[in-house]
Amino acid sequence: MLMTDLSRLPDWPARMKSADAADYMGVSLTKFLTGVKTGYYPQPIKDGGNTLWHRASLDDWLARERGEVLDTPTHKTWGNRRNARARQTSA
Repeated sequence: MLMTDLSRLPDWPARMKSADAADYMGVSLTKFLTGVKTGYYPQPIKDGGNTLWHRASLDDWLARERGEVLDTPTHKTWGNRRNARARQTSA
C-alpha cells in the first residue's frame, strides 16, 4: 500500500490571493484569472484592498467538477442548503 507523506503537503490558508488560489487549483495564474473572469472558476471576495478566494469555495468547485457534493457549506450556499434540508424534513 502506498502511503502519502502528508507532512510535505502545503498548509493552505482559508483565504488566498490569486497566485495561491491558482496554485491550489493546479492551473496557471493566467488560466485561473481568465476562468474567474468568464465565471468558470469561483468569484473572489473583497476585503479592504485585497481580492481573496475562500478555500471552501475552491473545494466546492473541485468537488462539483468531480461530480461530488460536499456537505461543507460555503459562506454563499449555507442558507440554501439549510433551507433545502428544512424542506426535506418537513415533506
